[in-house]
Amino acid sequence: MGGNRLSRIEQDFEALGEQVPERLFGLENPDNICYANSVLQSLYFCQDFRKYVLNQKAVPPDSLLAELRELYYTMSTQKKMTGVMNSKKLMSKVRRSNELFNNDDHHDSHEFFNWMINQLDEEIKAVNGQSWLQQLFEGKFTTATKCLCCENVTYREEVFMDLSLEVEQNSSLIASLKNYSNTEILSGQDKFLCDKCCCKQEAERKTLIKHSPNLLVCHLKRFKYSEELRRYVKLSSRVAFPSQLRLPTILPETPDKLYELFAAVIHLGPGFQYGHYMSIVKSHGHWIKFDDDYIEMVDEKLIQHIFGSPKEGATMPCGYLLFYRAIN
Repeated sequence: MGGNRLSRIEQDFEALGEQVPERLFGLENPDNICYANSVLQSLYFCQDFRKYVLNQKAVPPDSLLAELRELYYTMSTQKKMTGVMNSKKLMSKVRRSNELFNNDDHHDSHEFFNWMINQLDEEIKAVNGQSWLQQLFEGKFTTATKCLCCENVTYREEVFMDLSLEVEQNSSLIASLKNYSNTEILSGQDKFLCDKCCCKQEAERKTLIKHSPNLLVCHLKRFKYSEELRRYVKLSSRVAFPSQLRLPTILPETPDKLYELFAAVIHLGPGFQYGHYMSIVKSHGHWIKFDDDYIEMVDEKLIQHIFGSPKEGATMPCGYLLFYRAIN
């Protein structure tokens, strides 16, 4: 920054008559790693996740967890309150561990998030026997499939670390969550193999949340493969998402959890192969935008501008990954 020159984010807080409340460090983007930077920032401002990473006692050497811990420790212990850091060691480990990311291509932040969480989960279990990530991100849903011939119902329980939701024009996150649990008819080639009938039959299938996680990550499926164009296209459809939401479960003894939005990964650009990711996070009541190495305070009203476009074909900035934490 040089001399006493204030960074943009320091100027923003000074204009409010406030001190920078915690260390705010941008991340360099030398090789199209905005897909990773946006996820790393979102998770850093999840206080529980950051705390667990920093407090992890046994860390496997040369592991993703070791590099993530070092990055977060360095970010959280700097003498300066703002600045820019690099994640070279962490990204070097990412590229050695996963050939998919071993290049300078534009990658999907959701794909990176999924891989990183699963990789960390394996490494933590290797030293602890169990993973604290499950306490944070793991939810459970039950799929009930009813045979329309014999009316026998088959239940299957599965866990999830995030929810991938369909995108519809001029809709909302709440509507997408409701659609997730809509009844689906299985017929034709999709008939259900009923154990009682011993053959394929038409059936009804319904998926319901059984246990909601403490950290709810919602992935809006904004990239869809076009057979006509033979490539993935971006769905910039307007999907409104609230600052707070309540997620109902099917267990009467378990109260519905109330969540608040604390971070979002935003996609800018026309499609899957081309574009840019940045993140906005909530820190001490203020919304902060992290665009790689550039940091600034933004008004909460900005969130309404990343819902998407009410017109098809537009390429507005769109909320892509939404991070909610339980507050009750």
